[in-house]
Amino acid sequence: MTFSPPRPDSPFDPWAVGRDIGGRVPLGLPERILVDTVREAVRQEVAPVPPAIEPRPRFWPWWLVYAFWWMIPAAIVDVLADPGSALYDSTFEVISFVMIVAAVGLGILHASRRRPYNVRLRHAVAEAERDTESRRQQVFESALVEARRSERLPPFNPIHPQVYSPQPRPRGVGPQEAEELAAEWMRFLGAVDAEVTRYSGDGGVDVISSAYIAQVKNLAPMYSVPVAQVRELAGVAAHDGRRALFFTSGSYSAGGVEFADRAGIALFIYRAEEGDLIGANALGSAVRAQGLDLRD
Repeated sequence: MTFSPPRPDSPFDPWAVGRDIGGRVPLGLPERILVDTVREAVRQEVAPVPPAIEPRPRFWPWWLVYAFWWMIPAAIVDVLADPGSALYDSTFEVISFVMIVAAVGLGILHASRRRPYNVRLRHAVAEAERDTESRRQQVFESALVEARRSERLPPFNPIHPQVYSPQPRPRGVGPQEAEELAAEWMRFLGAVDAEVTRYSGDGGVDVISSAYIAQVKNLAPMYSVPVAQVRELAGVAAHDGRRALFFTSGSYSAGGVEFADRAGIALFIYRAEEGDLIGANALGSAVRAQGLDLRD
Protein backbone atom coordinates (compact mmCIF):
# COMPACT_ATOMS: atom_id res chain seq x y z
CA MET A 1 0.00 0.00 0.00
CA THR A 2 1.42 3.37 -1.04
CA PHE A 3 0.07 6.65 0.22
CA SER A 4 -0.49 9.22 -2.51
CA PRO A 5 0.52 12.88 -2.22
CA PRO A 6 -1.98 14.91 -0.22
CA ARG A 7 -4.94 16.55 -1.91
CA PRO A 8 -6.44 19.82 -0.72
CA ASP A 9 -9.60 17.97 0.41
CA SER A 10 -7.64 15.09 1.96
CA PRO A 11 -4.65 16.37 3.96
CA PHE A 12 -1.84 13.95 4.67
CA ASP A 13 -1.75 12.87 8.32
CA PRO A 14 1.75 11.54 9.09
CA TRP A 15 0.78 10.39 12.58
CA ALA A 16 -2.13 8.28 11.32
CA VAL A 17 0.05 6.78 8.58
CA GLY A 18 2.78 6.07 11.13
CA ARG A 19 0.37 4.33 13.48
CA ASP A 20 -0.81 2.16 10.59
CA ILE A 21 2.74 1.15 9.66
CA GLY A 22 3.80 0.61 13.26
CA GLY A 23 0.76 -1.55 13.90
CA ARG A 24 1.82 -3.92 11.13
CA VAL A 25 5.35 -4.49 12.46
CA PRO A 26 5.75 -8.05 13.81
CA LEU A 27 5.96 -8.41 17.59
CA GLY A 28 9.16 -9.40 19.36
CA LEU A 29 11.69 -7.96 16.92
CA PRO A 30 15.10 -6.95 18.26
CA GLU A 31 15.47 -3.17 18.39
CA ARG A 32 17.86 -2.88 15.46
CA ILE A 33 15.67 -5.01 13.18
CA LEU A 34 12.56 -3.16 14.35
CA VAL A 35 14.09 0.22 13.44
CA ASP A 36 15.33 -1.04 10.05
CA THR A 37 11.94 -2.60 9.30
CA VAL A 38 10.05 0.59 10.14
CA ARG A 39 12.45 2.77 8.16
CA GLU A 40 12.18 0.59 5.04
CA ALA A 41 8.38 0.41 5.32
CA VAL A 42 8.16 4.20 5.57
CA ARG A 43 10.42 4.58 2.54
CA GLN A 44 8.26 2.23 0.47
CA GLU A 45 4.81 3.36 1.59
CA VAL A 46 5.16 7.13 1.85
CA ALA A 47 5.34 8.50 -1.68
CA PRO A 48 7.73 11.37 -2.49
CA VAL A 49 6.21 14.85 -2.58
CA PRO A 50 6.04 15.99 -6.24
CA PRO A 51 7.77 19.27 -7.16
CA ALA A 52 5.36 22.22 -7.17
CA ILE A 53 6.13 23.74 -10.57
CA GLU A 54 4.35 24.42 -13.83
CA PRO A 55 4.91 22.06 -16.80
CA ARG A 56 8.09 22.50 -18.80
CA PRO A 57 7.69 25.01 -21.67
CA ARG A 58 7.17 23.29 -25.02
CA PHE A 59 9.15 24.61 -27.97
CA TRP A 60 8.68 21.88 -30.53
CA PRO A 61 5.62 23.65 -32.06
CA TRP A 62 7.81 26.71 -32.71
CA TRP A 63 10.41 24.62 -34.50
CA LEU A 64 7.65 22.91 -36.50
CA VAL A 65 6.37 26.30 -37.64
CA TYR A 66 9.92 27.29 -38.50
CA ALA A 67 10.32 24.19 -40.68
CA PHE A 68 7.08 24.97 -42.57
CA TRP A 69 8.14 28.58 -43.10
CA TRP A 70 11.36 27.32 -44.63
CA MET A 71 9.58 24.90 -46.96
CA ILE A 72 6.81 27.25 -48.19
CA PRO A 73 9.03 30.08 -49.63
CA ALA A 74 11.38 27.49 -51.10
CA ALA A 75 8.49 25.78 -52.89
CA ILE A 76 7.12 29.10 -54.22
CA VAL A 77 10.50 30.16 -55.61
CA ASP A 78 10.98 26.74 -57.19
CA VAL A 79 7.67 27.14 -59.02
CA LEU A 80 8.04 30.79 -60.14
CA ALA A 81 11.74 30.94 -61.01
CA ASP A 82 13.89 28.81 -63.25
CA PRO A 83 16.56 26.86 -61.36
CA GLY A 84 20.00 28.33 -62.08
CA SER A 85 18.69 31.79 -62.97
CA ALA A 86 19.91 34.94 -61.20
CA LEU A 87 16.46 35.48 -59.66
CA TYR A 88 16.38 31.94 -58.35
CA ASP A 89 19.84 32.18 -56.76
CA SER A 90 19.35 35.62 -55.23
CA THR A 91 15.94 34.72 -53.84
CA PHE A 92 17.29 31.61 -52.21
CA GLU A 93 20.15 33.62 -50.70
CA VAL A 94 17.65 36.04 -49.15
CA ILE A 95 15.45 33.22 -47.89
CA SER A 96 18.45 31.41 -46.40
CA PHE A 97 19.64 34.56 -44.64
CA VAL A 98 16.20 35.28 -43.18
CA MET A 99 15.71 31.72 -42.01
CA ILE A 100 19.17 31.62 -40.40
CA VAL A 101 18.40 34.80 -38.51
CA ALA A 102 15.03 33.35 -37.51
CA ALA A 103 16.69 30.13 -36.29
CA VAL A 104 19.20 32.08 -34.19
CA GLY A 105 16.41 34.20 -32.72
CA LEU A 106 14.30 31.14 -31.97
CA GLY A 107 17.26 29.45 -30.32
CA ILE A 108 17.92 32.51 -28.15
CA LEU A 109 14.24 32.65 -27.17
CA HIS A 110 14.31 28.94 -26.35
CA ALA A 111 17.38 29.31 -24.13
CA SER A 112 16.08 32.45 -22.43
CA ARG A 113 12.93 30.63 -21.34
CA ARG A 114 14.49 27.27 -20.58
CA ARG A 115 17.27 28.54 -18.29
CA PRO A 116 14.99 30.27 -15.74
CA TYR A 117 12.68 27.27 -15.81
CA ASN A 118 15.58 24.92 -15.00
CA VAL A 119 16.54 27.11 -12.06
CA ARG A 120 12.97 27.06 -10.74
CA LEU A 121 12.82 23.29 -11.29
CA ARG A 122 15.98 22.70 -9.23
CA HIS A 123 14.58 24.80 -6.40
CA ALA A 124 11.22 22.99 -6.60
CA VAL A 125 12.89 19.55 -6.55
CA ALA A 126 15.04 20.51 -3.55
CA GLU A 127 11.99 21.81 -1.70
CA ALA A 128 10.04 18.64 -2.53
CA GLU A 129 12.90 16.48 -1.24
CA ARG A 130 12.97 18.45 2.02
CA ASP A 131 9.19 18.07 2.36
CA THR A 132 9.44 14.33 1.65
CA GLU A 133 12.18 13.86 4.24
CA SER A 134 10.23 15.85 6.83
CA ARG A 135 7.06 13.88 6.12
CA ARG A 136 8.83 10.53 6.28
CA GLN A 137 10.58 11.48 9.52
CA GLN A 138 7.24 12.31 11.14
CA VAL A 139 5.77 9.02 9.91
CA PHE A 140 8.88 7.15 11.11
CA GLU A 141 8.66 8.60 14.62
CA SER A 142 4.94 7.84 14.86
CA ALA A 143 5.48 4.29 13.55
CA LEU A 144 8.25 3.60 16.08
CA VAL A 145 6.02 4.70 18.97
CA GLU A 146 3.26 2.36 17.80
CA ALA A 147 5.64 -0.54 17.05
CA ARG A 148 7.16 -0.31 20.55
CA ARG A 149 3.80 -0.11 22.34
CA SER A 150 3.68 -3.03 24.77
CA GLU A 151 -0.10 -3.47 24.59
CA ARG A 152 -0.10 -3.85 20.81
CA LEU A 153 -1.84 -6.94 19.40
CA PRO A 154 -0.18 -9.22 16.81
CA PRO A 155 -0.74 -7.72 13.34
CA PHE A 156 -3.15 -9.41 10.94
CA ASN A 157 -1.07 -8.49 7.88
CA PRO A 158 2.49 -8.01 9.19
CA ILE A 159 5.30 -6.24 7.39
CA HIS A 160 8.19 -8.47 6.39
CA PRO A 161 11.12 -7.71 8.75
CA GLN A 162 14.10 -5.94 7.20
CA VAL A 163 17.07 -8.19 7.96
CA TYR A 164 20.49 -8.03 6.29
CA SER A 165 23.03 -10.81 5.93
CA PRO A 166 26.04 -10.54 8.26
CA GLN A 167 28.96 -8.49 7.00
CA PRO A 168 32.44 -10.05 6.64
CA ARG A 169 34.70 -9.83 9.69
CA PRO A 170 38.18 -9.60 8.14
CA ARG A 171 39.85 -10.20 11.52
CA GLY A 172 37.68 -13.18 12.38
CA VAL A 173 35.65 -13.61 15.57
CA GLY A 174 36.19 -14.75 19.13
CA PRO A 175 33.81 -17.02 21.07
CA GLN A 176 31.37 -14.26 22.08
CA GLU A 177 31.48 -12.62 18.66
CA ALA A 178 30.84 -16.02 17.08
CA GLU A 179 27.61 -16.34 19.07
CA GLU A 180 26.47 -12.91 17.90
CA LEU A 181 27.39 -13.87 14.33
CA ALA A 182 25.28 -17.04 14.63
CA ALA A 183 22.37 -14.95 15.94
CA GLU A 184 22.71 -12.62 12.95
CA TRP A 185 22.61 -15.58 10.59
CA MET A 186 19.53 -16.97 12.35
CA ARG A 187 17.77 -13.62 12.02
CA PHE A 188 18.72 -13.45 8.34
CA LEU A 189 17.39 -16.97 7.76
CA GLY A 190 14.03 -16.16 9.32
CA ALA A 191 14.30 -16.40 13.12
CA VAL A 192 14.10 -12.62 13.44
CA ASP A 193 13.83 -12.70 17.26
CA ALA A 194 17.08 -14.65 17.72
CA GLU A 195 19.22 -13.37 20.60
CA VAL A 196 22.45 -14.47 22.26
CA THR A 197 21.98 -16.02 25.68
CA ARG A 198 24.04 -14.95 28.68
CA TYR A 199 27.64 -15.86 27.88
CA SER A 200 29.31 -18.76 29.67
CA GLY A 201 32.60 -20.33 28.80
CA ASP A 202 31.24 -23.86 28.52
CA GLY A 203 28.89 -25.33 25.95
CA GLY A 204 25.11 -25.44 26.06
CA VAL A 205 22.62 -23.31 24.20
CA ASP A 206 24.20 -20.08 22.97
CA VAL A 207 21.45 -18.50 20.84
CA ILE A 208 17.69 -18.72 21.29
CA SER A 209 14.56 -17.61 19.45
CA SER A 210 10.91 -18.40 19.90
CA ALA A 211 11.22 -21.50 17.72
CA TYR A 212 14.94 -22.41 17.67
CA ILE A 213 17.92 -22.99 19.92
CA ALA A 214 21.49 -23.02 18.65
CA GLN A 215 24.89 -24.04 19.85
CA VAL A 216 28.03 -22.33 18.56
CA LYS A 217 31.55 -23.72 18.54
CA ASN A 218 34.28 -21.35 17.41
CA LEU A 219 36.99 -23.80 16.29
CA ALA A 220 40.07 -23.73 14.14
CA PRO A 221 39.43 -25.15 10.63
CA MET A 222 41.35 -28.36 11.42
CA TYR A 223 39.09 -29.25 14.35
CA SER A 224 35.71 -30.94 14.07
CA VAL A 225 32.64 -31.12 16.29
CA PRO A 226 32.32 -34.65 17.71
CA VAL A 227 29.08 -36.61 17.65
CA ALA A 228 28.79 -36.31 21.45
CA GLN A 229 28.20 -32.55 21.26
CA VAL A 230 25.60 -32.91 18.51
CA ARG A 231 23.86 -35.61 20.57
CA GLU A 232 23.94 -33.34 23.63
CA LEU A 233 22.23 -30.52 21.70
CA ALA A 234 19.59 -32.95 20.43
CA GLY A 235 18.81 -33.93 24.03
CA VAL A 236 18.45 -30.28 25.08
CA ALA A 237 16.16 -29.62 22.11
CA ALA A 238 14.00 -32.66 22.90
CA HIS A 239 13.53 -31.41 26.45
CA ASP A 240 13.08 -27.73 25.44
CA GLY A 241 10.64 -28.32 22.57
CA ARG A 242 12.36 -25.96 20.14
CA ARG A 243 14.31 -27.02 17.07
CA ALA A 244 18.07 -27.23 17.12
CA LEU A 245 20.74 -25.60 14.96
CA PHE A 246 24.50 -26.04 15.23
CA PHE A 247 27.11 -23.49 14.08
CA THR A 248 30.87 -23.95 13.95
CA SER A 249 33.87 -22.45 12.21
CA GLY A 250 35.51 -25.86 12.03
CA SER A 251 33.88 -28.99 10.64
CA TYR A 252 31.79 -31.94 11.82
CA SER A 253 32.75 -35.54 12.36
CA ALA A 254 31.13 -38.10 10.10
CA GLY A 255 29.26 -39.50 13.08
CA GLY A 256 28.04 -36.01 14.00
CA VAL A 257 26.63 -35.43 10.52
CA GLU A 258 24.96 -38.84 10.47
CA PHE A 259 23.36 -38.27 13.86
CA ALA A 260 22.21 -34.74 12.94
CA ASP A 261 20.50 -36.10 9.83
CA ARG A 262 18.56 -38.60 11.93
CA ALA A 263 17.71 -36.05 14.63
CA GLY A 264 16.67 -33.27 12.24
CA ILE A 265 19.41 -30.84 13.30
CA ALA A 266 20.66 -28.33 10.73
CA LEU A 267 24.46 -28.05 10.73
CA PHE A 268 26.28 -24.94 9.54
CA ILE A 269 29.85 -23.83 9.02
CA TYR A 270 30.37 -20.07 9.20
CA ARG A 271 33.21 -18.24 7.52
CA ALA A 272 33.42 -14.97 9.44
CA GLU A 273 36.19 -13.50 7.31
CA GLU A 274 34.22 -14.01 4.07
CA GLY A 275 30.77 -13.30 5.54
CA ASP A 276 29.51 -16.69 4.35
CA LEU A 277 27.51 -19.57 5.81
CA ILE A 278 27.69 -23.12 4.48
CA GLY A 279 25.25 -25.95 5.13
CA ALA A 280 27.17 -28.94 6.52
CA ASN A 281 24.39 -31.48 6.03
CA ALA A 282 21.36 -31.79 3.77
CA LEU A 283 19.04 -29.92 6.13
CA GLY A 284 21.60 -27.18 6.71
CA SER A 285 22.03 -26.70 2.97
CA ALA A 286 18.25 -26.53 2.45
CA VAL A 287 17.82 -23.99 5.25
CA ARG A 288 20.71 -21.91 3.90
CA ALA A 289 19.06 -21.80 0.48
CA GLN A 290 15.42 -21.35 1.48
CA GLY A 291 15.37 -20.09 5.06
CA LEU A 292 14.10 -21.51 8.32
CA ASP A 293 10.43 -21.23 7.31
CA LEU A 294 10.73 -24.47 5.33
CA ARG A 295 10.93 -26.37 8.61
CA ASP A 296 7.59 -25.08 9.95
